[in-house]
Amino acid sequence: MLEGNNGVCGDLGNDLKWVVRSRKLDDDIISSEEVFDAVVVGNGQYSYPQLPSIKGMKTWKRKQMHSHVYRVPQPFQNQVVVMVGNSLSAQDISMELAGVAKEVHISSRSQKNLMEGFSKVISKHEKLHLRPQIESLEEDGRVLFVDGSFVVADAILYCTGYKYSFPFLDTKGLVTVDDNRVGPLYHHTFPPLLAPSLSFVGIPRKIIAFPFFESQGKWVAQVLSGKRKLPSPDDMMRSVQEFYRQREADGIPRHETHDIIQFEYADKYADKTGFPHLEEWRKKMCLVALDNSDVHLETYRDSWDDEELLQEALQSPHFTQHIGPIMIST
Repeated sequence: MLEGNNGVCGDLGNDLKWVVRSRKLDDDIISSEEVFDAVVVGNGQYSYPQLPSIKGMKTWKRKQMHSHVYRVPQPFQNQVVVMVGNSLSAQDISMELAGVAKEVHISSRSQKNLMEGFSKVISKHEKLHLRPQIESLEEDGRVLFVDGSFVVADAILYCTGYKYSFPFLDTKGLVTVDDNRVGPLYHHTFPPLLAPSLSFVGIPRKIIAFPFFESQGKWVAQVLSGKRKLPSPDDMMRSVQEFYRQREADGIPRHETHDIIQFEYADKYADKTGFPHLEEWRKKMCLVALDNSDVHLETYRDSWDDEELLQEALQSPHFTQHIGPIMIST
């Protein structure tokens, strides 16, 4: 935030300005400094790996890596691999490793919510083994689990998701990340005390991303151009606090604050900008794909039963429509 002659930041909200300092990727020297009226933060969700805290993790000398840097299974040829997590990355990578690794042990805090399709994959591949949570890592290569069992592993692959991080952004503590909750943010977009000069696009998760993020971008543009107005900072803050209370009452942990999982919320959000609601075919296609992957994890990408929805989708203005026959000259 731009500081005045007295060392204090300018008035918050509309009158606030931002100093943006830039440097080349391979150079620590600031190469430019510019002042802007507004900053829109859109640096994505999948850049900063979330790693667990496990006893002995820092002294375990064998290979440890996050799924973020995984590319191909060949480096794990004939190795004993422990995977931490059982969600999407763990599912995909374990199926690849099953073809090359000696053993793959999938460690999870809870096995109650294991997808049907993943259970089928584990039971089908003799190299895949389901394990409980890790108790500790030993310097001799052993990985101890909470049930007292252990394996001697060559590598540990953490499929433990990502965390929000904004190391480039200085808000004087007015926007923080606490247990993966970015806040306070009015509808996951505007920090009440810094709006509209600061906004965030792309924070929500478990949502049909591109239409939602586009509606976010439109709302930000409309507010910055003066076409739409935000509630007062106090009203926005009350809305954020009420949202937090409701999430807590619903038993949703803090680190899932930005997990939406509701088509209705996306439609209500779109109403703020005049953005169209999600089409019914898009909602149905999403649910069909999720159901298919839940049951047929190994084949759902290549086998589906939504031809009618596909034909409906192809009539959408999102797709190029051919008006007449295509003439090709040779």
